[in-house]
Amino acid sequence: MTSPLPEPDCAALERFAVCSRVEVIGLLRQLLKEGVLFSAHYSQGKALLTALLEVDAQRDLVIIDAASNAEQQRSLLAARDIRFVALEHGIKLQFDTNAVKAMMYRGQPALWLRLPRRVIRLQRREYFRVQPLAMRPVNCAVRAGDGLVVAVWRVLDLSVGGLAFVCRNNPCPYAVGGELRDCTVDLPGEGQFVTGLLVRSTGPVARGGGLRIGCEFVFLAEEARMRLQRFIHHVEAEHRKSAAP
Repeated sequence: MTSPLPEPDCAALERFAVCSRVEVIGLLRQLLKEGVLFSAHYSQGKALLTALLEVDAQRDLVIIDAASNAEQQRSLLAARDIRFVALEHGIKLQFDTNAVKAMMYRGQPALWLRLPRRVIRLQRREYFRVQPLAMRPVNCAVRAGDGLVVAVWRVLDLSVGGLAFVCRNNPCPYAVGGELRDCTVDLPGEGQFVTGLLVRSTGPVARGGGLRIGCEFVFLAEEARMRLQRFIHHVEAEHRKSAAP
């Protein structure tokens, strides 16, 4: 499921950026029409829900509902880095502003901000994940900036969208939003492919210790995607055979 939390800043998000003013206005007006709520994230962990009231293209303004209480209103007005996130039919839209201002809108308290210059539009497909066979493990080699392999980790599960591996280093060097470039994934029977990885989640592993590092593929080549699909189909077929009575 698409997370309602804001995406961390990283270069990989640039390919999802909508920078056309006409398109930005169109996206926001569609959200307004459908009554989609936004979460505003600010001041290192604070968040509140709000709604669009108007997208004023003539004045380059976006008008949103005021905070529900005075304390939140004061806190939001004082914030200087605010990230808005909305979910529409599984698609995440995200944009930033450096300030909101108080106003009255149709006789009610409201807030306004400048029309964003860009909106990040992310559509996450729900990928089918498989666990590699115990006798045919999948490994992922991680490289440093100079291209040298610094670690080889066992892959816990993978899909055509990404993979998760176990990190047993303490402290773990991988954090959400981090990018791992030119990683080599070794698929038994299908060979190796090179891809970038964007860290999406981290969490403890139930068995054996270590941390589960969930990653999304970045700029995965079409040939690698096809090999990955063949591998996943083969692994799933083997799992079905072993489960058969």
